[in-house]
Amino acid sequence: MSEYLLFGTLLGLVISFFHAVYMYGLVIGDANTTTSGSRLAAFNFSLWTCALWILMGAYLLGFWLISIVFYIVFKAFR
Repeated sequence: MSEYLLFGTLLGLVISFFHAVYMYGLVIGDANTTTSGSRLAAFNFSLWTCALWILMGAYLLGFWLISIVFYIVFKAFR
């Protein structure tokens, strides 16, 4: 079980990095100026994105595994 949680957290960490970079660019591009306030807001969005992905990484992995099992079972008994 601990390996599963560790793998889910690492998966969330990898996905969070790419999503946080995307969110940072989105918030910076939406701001009118590149002041320190807009950079701080973009960093805040990126930080929350990373935190939530890391926290929910194990749940996401679990839902993916359950959906794969259901997909195989329903595909086999069509």
